[in-house]
Amino acid sequence: IETDKSIIRDYVYRRGNRIGVLYESPYRVLVTDLVYNEPGQYFTYERAFPLGDGVGVVCVPRYKEKYLLLKQYRHAMRDYQYGFPRGYGEDGLSGAQNAKKELREELGAESYEGVFLGNVISDSGLFGKPVEIYLCEVESYAAKVG
Repeated sequence: IETDKSIIRDYVYRRGNRIGVLYESPYRVLVTDLVYNEPGQYFTYERAFPLGDGVGVVCVPRYKEKYLLLKQYRHAMRDYQYGFPRGYGEDGLSGAQNAKKELREELGAESYEGVFLGNVISDSGLFGKPVEIYLCEVESYAAKVG
């Protein structure tokens, strides 16, 4: 990552690209860095990161030896997709606590304590923060929530 302000100013002047914070919401920040492969070969690279210390989670809910999937409309895709419940994570809660919260919110489910399966970075080209994955045995759930 280039940190020399004069080089960054020159690049912005010549190319018109914005460098630094492009967008900030209560949930995340999108920044563009000026990076280089070797001196003189510069390009911009976007990255996003969540604000706060919440632990993002993916829940793999299992009910009576079958896995539950959500059918959700995803704005970025402009379409529906099937997927496991997931979320950014609420500050102050552990990953396991956030997993239980997501299951309640998205499936109306009550679950036993989740089993931690590991971490994943969903898109390492854009995000750098790992998300925890939990296998959650579900006692009951609502067929339709919300």
